[in-house]
Amino acid sequence: MKEMLLPSTTDDAIFDNIGPGDLVRYSRTCKAAREAVSSYNRRAFNLERVLSRYFTPTQITKLRELQFETGALISGSTALQLLDRSHYENSDLDLYVTHHSCKPIGLWLQSIGYQYEPKSTGRAPLALRKLETALEYVDPLERLKEHLLEGRKDHSFLDRSASGYLRVLNIYDFKKPNDNNVKIQLMTTWHTPLECVLNFHSTCVMNFITYDKAFSLYPQGTFNERRSLAYLPTIQGRKEVYEKYTDRGWKIVKNGWWRECDDPNSAFAIGLRRVGDAHCWTVPLSPKLDLPESTMEGNTWCLDGNIETETPEMVFRFFKSPILSTRYLVGTRELEEGISSCFPERTSGLKWDKYFKELIESFPL
Repeated sequence: MKEMLLPSTTDDAIFDNIGPGDLVRYSRTCKAAREAVSSYNRRAFNLERVLSRYFTPTQITKLRELQFETGALISGSTALQLLDRSHYENSDLDLYVTHHSCKPIGLWLQSIGYQYEPKSTGRAPLALRKLETALEYVDPLERLKEHLLEGRKDHSFLDRSASGYLRVLNIYDFKKPNDNNVKIQLMTTWHTPLECVLNFHSTCVMNFITYDKAFSLYPQGTFNERRSLAYLPTIQGRKEVYEKYTDRGWKIVKNGWWRECDDPNSAFAIGLRRVGDAHCWTVPLSPKLDLPESTMEGNTWCLDGNIETETPEMVFRFFKSPILSTRYLVGTRELEEGISSCFPERTSGLKWDKYFKELIESFPL
């Protein structure tokens, strides 16, 4: 009997109300279901849907190319809206990038008509008043710390020095002329933009978009259960943002997490994690660009608990190497030992990011 397929518009009406886990399971039932879900995914998880208020289609492609060149991530509510297939009025676009790679993006935003808006506080350094100098400015103490780290020419595992937005170096605000509701924030960090994502207020916003894929780190809790594990709840401003996401439909888990964290079936189970692992939700972006595949899957972290406070902790250190193009998060000391024993000290000038990603994927979680 010939299979009967529904029109795509009918698929959309049904699939729009199905969570990602159920979509995946349905796609595995037969070839027709797999093709229907694949077609739906290309329509539903289209970057133009969440970026069209900021950019033209050509500019979206250029942004993705800049992400490839700089390692920048789209995160915050924009990544959540894409994966949740939702829309928030007057939300901003948040871009995260290492500080040494921010200049191409900042100057490109200016070139397509966005206006840089310096902070209005009188305490801001003069260098922050003009975009060209602002994109190069770093607090002198922070620059000294990084200079000492850059002096290490061999492999290094670097400790975190703080949590939360304290690890954002600079925030650059851009607005669209004649439309104050369209705002882009470009945020920089020393190590890797992923460290910012793992320091967000709760797990429902621990999602991000690279140039080729979108990732959700805690999809079971975020989309299937509509729960969000609170992280660093005592930081100033957390209460207001928890209220905002409660209004958007999430239950913020603050108390009681300790009772479920040892359950491997829990959405917030403790243990080692890797970007793109079986607990992540990974969505390839369409259209596919003619670029090498990203190496985000080389990053790991560990969700652990503080015994005294019974609160979660995102645990990782940074791996820095002269033969890598970027720094990676490493979640455990056992992984560090494995990397140290397997990774070459020096090569003939080639970058080993792809090998590093494959090495990390070979270690059991």
